[in-house]
Amino acid sequence: MLCCLRLSGRCAFLAVLLLSCAVTVQAAPQINNLSARGLQIGGTTTVAIDGTELLPDTKLFLGVTPLVFKLKDGAQPNRIEVEISLDAAQTAALAGVQQLRLGSTSGISNGVLVGVNHLPQLPPRCHNSPPRCTAI
Repeated sequence: MLCCLRLSGRCAFLAVLLLSCAVTVQAAPQINNLSARGLQIGGTTTVAIDGTELLPDTKLFLGVTPLVFKLKDGAQPNRIEVEISLDAAQTAALAGVQQLRLGSTSGISNGVLVGVNHLPQLPPRCHNSPPRCTAI
């Protein structure tokens, strides 16, 4: 009987120790959809990004290169709209197909292929029910 009490006491102590050390883990951001699949070198492109865990402290990357962008008002963890500016002199070497990734405090997202070129991009067409943007 004394052996069983010792064992159950140890198990209870171990359970309390494990529960006190529990850490909340956030999932990494996930990009599900982009309203535009291209970025203009030497211009500014507005892109709506649908996904999960897109906020807070959002950063965008083209390959491994950090992008200059402006986060537009109304951003939500599952949908943001950004204006991405690509300087012609600094990004000319990125012309072609690149992976766009999003970073936030919870990690780095999956990559989504986008074309990077000198062609102007059409603005996204937005629908209000449900709020979504799709490329034209």
